[in-house]
Amino acid sequence: MGYATFALPAGELSRSDLLDNVLAPALLAFEECRVSPRLMIYGRSYPVKGLKRASYANYSWFLGAKGSTYFKGGFQYDIADPTIRFERCNCESCKGRMAQDLVGDIQALALHNLLDLSSELGGSE
Repeated sequence: MGYATFALPAGELSRSDLLDNVLAPALLAFEECRVSPRLMIYGRSYPVKGLKRASYANYSWFLGAKGSTYFKGGFQYDIADPTIRFERCNCESCKGRMAQDLVGDIQALALHNLLDLSSELGGSE
């Protein structure tokens, strides 16, 4: 039919641990038909591992920043977590600052989180 974009409401499927049961057959059908559409997964707060060319519609990047959550590689960490706390980030928001430098700067942390999710979702393709 020539569709280029598909949206999948995934919030309830994720909470019920059923997302893979719906997503896998859909991706297989796209592959068999030699179709490479853009996929938007709505209601998911973190990326699906191994799924490229997908967009995620949620506010986890903003809500996480309000709760001192730092995103790295599409995964969420408490900003005080020693595994990420002293790492420097060179994204547009951080500009070489460490995660601990973003404590209390919700605007910078939110932008960092959004940029991290965007890069993990194939934004650089």
